[in-house]
Order: sequence, then C-alpha cells, then structure tokens
Amino acid sequence: MSLSDRIETILPLVSKPSRYLGNEFHAVRKDPARVRVQWLLVLPEVYEIGMSHWGLKILYDILNRRPDTLAERAYAPWFDMEAQMRRHEIPFFALESQRPAREFDLIGFSLQYEMTATNILTCLDLAGIPLWARERSDRDPLVIGGGPCVTNPEPIADFFDLFLLGDGEEAVQRITETVAQTKGLPRRQRLEALAQVPGLYAPGLYESRYTDDGRLIETVPTSPAAPRRPQKVFLTDLEDAPFPEAPLVPLQEVVQDRLSVEVLRGCTQGCRFCQAGYSYRPLRERSPQKVMEITEKGLKSTGWDGVSLVSLSTADYTQLEPLAEAINRRFANEKVSIALPSLRADQFGVGVADKVREVKRTGFTFAPEAGSERLRRAINKLISDEEFFAAARIAYERGWRLIKTYMMIGLPTETWEDVEGIVNFADRIREIGRACGPSCKVNVSVGAFVPKSFTPFQWDPFEDLESLQEKLRFLRRRIPGRWSRLKWNELETSHVEAVLSRGDRRLSRTIHRAWELGGRYDGWTEHFSHDRWMRALEETGLRAEQYTRRFDHTETLPWDHLDFGILKKFLLRERRMTDEMGETADCRYGDCVACGIPGMPTDTRLTPELDETAINAMLAKAEAGAARRSGAGLEWPVRIRFAKEGPARFLSHLETGGILARAFRMAEIPVAHSKGHSPHPRFHFGPPLPVGVSSEVERFDVELEVPWRAAFLEKLNAVLPGGFRFLDARHVPTIPGRKKKSLGALVHQARYRADLSALPEERRAGIADAIDRFFEAEEWVIRKDREGPADPTMPRDWEGIYDRLPEKPVDRKVRTVDLRRATCELAWDRDRAELSMRLKVLDPGGQTANPSRILGGVLGLNAEERACCRVARVALLDADGLPIERPVREAEATVSGARAPR
Repeated sequence: MSLSDRIETILPLVSKPSRYLGNEFHAVRKDPARVRVQWLLVLPEVYEIGMSHWGLKILYDILNRRPDTLAERAYAPWFDMEAQMRRHEIPFFALESQRPAREFDLIGFSLQYEMTATNILTCLDLAGIPLWARERSDRDPLVIGGGPCVTNPEPIADFFDLFLLGDGEEAVQRITETVAQTKGLPRRQRLEALAQVPGLYAPGLYESRYTDDGRLIETVPTSPAAPRRPQKVFLTDLEDAPFPEAPLVPLQEVVQDRLSVEVLRGCTQGCRFCQAGYSYRPLRERSPQKVMEITEKGLKSTGWDGVSLVSLSTADYTQLEPLAEAINRRFANEKVSIALPSLRADQFGVGVADKVREVKRTGFTFAPEAGSERLRRAINKLISDEEFFAAARIAYERGWRLIKTYMMIGLPTETWEDVEGIVNFADRIREIGRACGPSCKVNVSVGAFVPKSFTPFQWDPFEDLESLQEKLRFLRRRIPGRWSRLKWNELETSHVEAVLSRGDRRLSRTIHRAWELGGRYDGWTEHFSHDRWMRALEETGLRAEQYTRRFDHTETLPWDHLDFGILKKFLLRERRMTDEMGETADCRYGDCVACGIPGMPTDTRLTPELDETAINAMLAKAEAGAARRSGAGLEWPVRIRFAKEGPARFLSHLETGGILARAFRMAEIPVAHSKGHSPHPRFHFGPPLPVGVSSEVERFDVELEVPWRAAFLEKLNAVLPGGFRFLDARHVPTIPGRKKKSLGALVHQARYRADLSALPEERRAGIADAIDRFFEAEEWVIRKDREGPADPTMPRDWEGIYDRLPEKPVDRKVRTVDLRRATCELAWDRDRAELSMRLKVLDPGGQTANPSRILGGVLGLNAEERACCRVARVALLDADGLPIERPVREAEATVSGARAPR
C-alpha cells in the first residue's frame, strides 16, 4: 500500500481531515525527478494558523517559480493525527505529494513563536530525522529556520543546521543555488559553503563557552568558513518585492481568511519593548498604485471577499486614505471588505474611519500598551490619552460597536498607579461608548511584558509571577461589567516564553525533555503545562531564574554574536532614556537616531506623496475597473449538480459551501447577496454529505445576478480544487405567489452504497445475519456520539502524548437515535461485498441516520474497520423514496426563470 493510501485510511479517524489534504486552490505539484532542489516549508502550528501566514506563501511562490526547484508544505499534526501517524507508522509528509519529509533537500521551519519549539521536535521525529543536528548524516535533509524567533535562535540551535537572519525573498534564491552546487559533498562542507551565504548562520560551526558558575563568556566560530558575526539581510526596496499573483487559498476556514497585502515593512516609531520595530528596520513602503495592482490580481485569483492592508503599523502608511478610497471605489460593488490591523490611535481619524466603514464595520483594535501617559513616555509610546479617546469616539460614532485595547503589565518602571491607570482608561472608553449607544463595548486584553533580544529592554527582568498575578487579580476585580470585558494571556505561558526568548544553547536539552514529557502546542492554554516545563528545567540542571533575571549591561548576551544591525550602544542609550523619561522621535520625520541600520535614514523608503492630480487619476482608474452588474436588478435561481470525490470527500459541509462560493467569485459569475449590514451570497444547500462519503448527486441552489449560461460550467470547473466537478445545471422555475421549496425541505431520504471488500472475510461473514437481527427488532437505539464499538486500545509506548489528547466537553444531555425508524432499506450483496442503504436524512422526530451509524451500530464495525469502507451517496430522494427531480440537463438560459430580488 502506498503512503498516500495509508494516509487516506487514517483520515476518517481524525477530527479535521481537511487539514491534511493538500488540494487547496493554487497548490503547486511538480515532478521531483525534474528539479534539482526540493524544499519542504513547515510552520509548526495547526493548519488553521499555519495557512494564515503570508511569509510562507510568498516563499512558496518564489521557489515554485524556479524551474529547477519545487516547494511543498506541511504543518504540525494535531494530537489525534500524531497519535494515528505513530500507531500506523506514517512519517511526517508533504501535503502536495504526500511524500515523506526526509526525501526533501531542505526542511524550512517558519519560527513565529517561541512556544512552538516542542512542535518542531514532533515534526522532525515523525519524519525520522535525527532531532540533534550533530547526529544527522549526509543523507538527511538540511534543517533551516527563519522568522522572528531567529533574533535569538540559541535555545533551539542544537536542532537546526542553519538559520536565516532577515528577509527571505532574495536569500532563498542564494540558498537554493548553493544547495544545488554542493550536492554530493559531505554535510560539514555543505554547511561551511552555506555559512558564507549572506544572512545564513550555521550554529553547528560555533561554540558557546561558559564560566564555572554558568555565565556565558562568548559564542565563537569553530570553522574559518563561518563569519564571526553573521549579519541580517533585508530587501532594500519593497515596491517590486515578489508577491504571488495566485496565492494559496485554504479549503477550510483559517484564522486570517482574506487577502493580505503588505503596504510597508519595518517601523521607526521606536517603542522600546517592541522587538519587531527594531529587527525589521529599515522602513520601506509600497506605492498605492502597486498595492492596488496586487489587490486586484489577488482578489480575482483567490475569490476572497476581504483584503487586509498589513504592516507593523498600517496607520503610518503615508498614503492610507487615498489608497483606502481607491479600494472602496474599485470593489464596493463586489462586497469586498477592508481590514486595517495595527492601527495607531494618533493616526486614526475621520477620513480613515469613513473609508473603512463604507464596506463593512468590524471591531477596532488599539494598543495603548500602558494605562498611563507617564509609562507610555517611558516605553516611547508617544500617544496621549486624549488621542486614544478621540479615536474611540470617532469609531463609535461611525458605527463600530466594539473597541479592543491591548495592555501590558510588568513593564520596566511600572508602578501601581500605572496598573490602576488601565482601569481608568477602560472606564473612560466605556463612558464614550455608552454615550454613543447601548451596544457599544470595550474589551481590554492584558499580557505580561516579556523582554526580547535587540530591544532596549533586553536587559530587564521578567517580573516575578506572584507579583504579576496580584496585578491581574486587581484588574479582574476592577474591570467587570456588562459593557467592558477583561481578557488575559496566561502568565505562566509568558514566564516560559521569557525563558526561551532570553535563553542560551543549554535550553535545547530542556526543550527536548519537555517534549519527551508530552509537550505539544504549548502556546495553547488548554495544552500548556507550567509544571512540565519547570520539571524539564530541573531535570536538565537549569533554573528559570537564570534567564528571567536582570542581565548586567556588561555581560555577554546569548545573541551578541548575531548582527541585526542595531547597535548595542544605541539600545543602552534608549534604556537610560527610559529612566530619564526621555523621548526618541520617529526618524522618518526627523534626524537620524544612529540606531545602527546601514544607511539609515536614507534606506527609509517612503512612497512619494500623491498630489491631487495623481489621487484623482488613481481613483478614476479604480472606478473604471469597478464591476458593472447586468440583469436590471433581477435574480436567476439556478440548481447545480456536482460531484465530490477523491480528497474532496473529506471536506465538511461547511467547508464545501465556502469552496463553492469562492469558485463563483474566481470565475467572475455574479451572485446575488442578502441585504443588510453583513451581506452574504445567496447559496442554498441540500442535506450535508457525511465526511468521507463521495457523491455525484449533490445539489445546491444559487441566485445569480445574470442568466445562467452553459459556458459557466467550464469556467467553474477550471477553478475548482481537486475532487470537485460541476456536472450540470438548470434554472429553478418559480411560480408567482408561491414560495420555492428549498432543497433542505425537498430531500427526505438518501441512498448510499458501501464497498466492504477491504474487510476480512470473517468480518463480512456475519453481515447478513446482523441485518436480519436488525429488521427483526422493533427498535434499535444508539447514542449519536457513539456510532460503533470503541477504537482498539492504542499503544501507550509514547510517554505523555496519548494522555494529552483533547477531551470533548461533557454533554449532560444524551442524544439517541432509533436506527430502525431512521432506516428504510438495507440490502447486502455478498458476491460484490456491497451494502446498499436507504436512510432518512430529514425526519420531524429527528430520527435520521448516516452510513457510519449503520456500519457501526448495526454491523458492529469499529472506527478503523469503518475507515476501510468506501461509501458513496448515489441518490437524493423525497419522502416517498423517489428521485427529487427529473434528470437534469443543460440549463435553459432564458429570462423566464428570473424574479425580482427580495
């Protein structure tokens, strides 16, 4: 059995099989035999988070544009998938080809959060790749990491062959070429060659030395090929930086399910706690014309109905208002919403608020960071209370009902007056909201300050947990109420994050031990264990206090041997200014502050300010490109039959609805929308197809703004992902004065066919008798959450992991179904090993069934046996067991099917 077939057999056994299919829109598949270099790009988080990250999508596109290179993807398996992979000896695999990860040349991890460290080990271990870089052979892939966490990669350095410091768009080209040129050489020689690529750091070519009492002395090269201080690389110009014209689009809902366009990179505000603000310097902007070009191509190719203009601080974008106005004019007719994350209150005015609200109003997030102006000055967050309150008033008055604020506790120089200032700040925002309407609310999210490398606060301690907990208890008492809500990050998680953020190489042993103890998804509150991490530290001879303490300004820091362009003397000067309440101005508007970035401030690339003529020209072009709707306001109801097979059968009903709606947008077939604040496309679906079941008889109704044309089928099938096919369509006739019967009300029964030939002969031998017993019984009641016998006992030879499987919430109401009432017909064909089922899918008393309940509840098959059975839905039937409609044929593209919109 091939690896692909083995993976397919376990997908019915996991909670969300769509995470592991790899058949997303625009997924790229290449023949490995026709390329020189193979990349596997991994974000060690669950799929929904990993597929939201645009950096990985950009690198995926860049690498796959090269004819000599392929790039595929993988994400950390969820608990249930890891358990099944270990049980069935399935290795960590690439989504697109379902090939083992160890067959690739490079495995590139995107390191976005320190708390994903244990997930990295899970991925490597499942892949069969030695966890420790020093134990890998010439046959093993090169393991490389990049992203925000490489500002201090030392705690995970022993697991990696290479780290990329800085921007990846140009660096991956050099890396790919060097890997191709060094194939066949011993691993050490390849690493020495790669260490000379600008931006690459090979930790195995360096050695850390410590004093007898455990203080770090230095980290120095052990090879003449390794630079003494590897330097960060960065794009000098964002204008023409690569961006995918047809980016990957997930088939399930993800955290950031919209087109994201980077309008600027870097930040020069100089907030002293913000690692990204220093490490992503210099500041580079894209022109509004380029952003519009990317947005138009991206929305057309992806079918998304929302665009997010992203950066560290989007409100700082110099041409934000004319850009937002142009996007509104271009896409308002297509119901496209604009999201502006990372807003600064001092830049949020009436103009920006009006531009965003023209399409869709969502909650606004502001980040005061501190509750008092005094503490904000100390951290160089130079925004006054009144600027925040004015921004809140503008948002509430223009229709936003929720304002979210983010605060930190434990910042350097913080006092109890500053903590009480958070309460006063929330009270004032709430008062402003109450004056604008009874539904206006405010959320206050609080997290503990974690000192980070390459910031002025890198020497400061992480505050004692007991002190932080006292502050949080105070806030919980003082910010209750109907119109304000307090949320907080778990302080214990921040405590471990601080250890990993400021740690040295000795922590690799601690991370490994925490993983052995069952550590997975430690960034998730429900799966994090502070005790486990403290035990891991103790068992590896370390203490948290070694890394959370105050560092002396004269001692060597774990990241001192890396050059991110920020001068240490500049950071020390900024730290002194914190105590002196000194302010550092934004260098984009004033003098250079001598931070150390080469060429600053000349490397700051601001887009030229648009004059009135240029603005009008851009707006005119946007209006010219706006969609023109036809149909004189009429709507055409159409019923479409489609097939759902292969990998698509593992997509849920909800996921299928989103895919089909996206296909219409990508094919540029205008769909009617509902009215009101949040318009939705008018799709109406029949009964859900159970996950894992294939079908060629599925149907849905859609209301179009134009008459259906036969050519639409070809356009839709050209954009659909693998496993979906539109078969035929016709207009749904409407009778004046009578309401059209929905598909959901029309279909009462469904016929299924199950192929049981994969079952052992002894399991098939008793099927006929089981069916006879079933029909002899007057009732056959099962619990809906237990469709059959429990899974065979899983081996417990992997310490901790099976104990960490998430438990379902307790439901005190036991739901049952009488399968006798829900079953209309069962017929067993012994010769063909085929079971035919006619089951109720609509019943006033809720007595409905699906094939899994029959296979488990009647035939007694356990979950793994049911997973071996191939089931197809072959007919949708009415209450009398007859087909729901005449055989469908090519649509009659007539206006007679049209009706006035509701």
